[in-house]
Amino acid sequence: MREAPQREWRASRAAKRRDTMALKPSEVRDMSEAELHARELELVDELFHLRLRRATSQLPNPMKVRETRRNLARVKTMLRARTLRGGTP
Repeated sequence: MREAPQREWRASRAAKRRDTMALKPSEVRDMSEAELHARELELVDELFHLRLRRATSQLPNPMKVRETRRNLARVKTMLRARTLRGGTP
């Protein structure tokens, strides 16, 4: 009986790990402009919560702040490049 909740927990944990991994430039380029804006908002929110957890000494992995900042920079860079270019490719 305890097998099913354990499996769900593992699946959700794997999904979270996938979301927090460093974005590859090819992944960012393949996103639409709407997806980039949504991802930017998610990353800003995540960075806020990570900083809050770091300030209260509840952050087990401080490198996550760095990774999130860099992912946010990748997304913002692509949005800016598309703005300067005049839209999506």
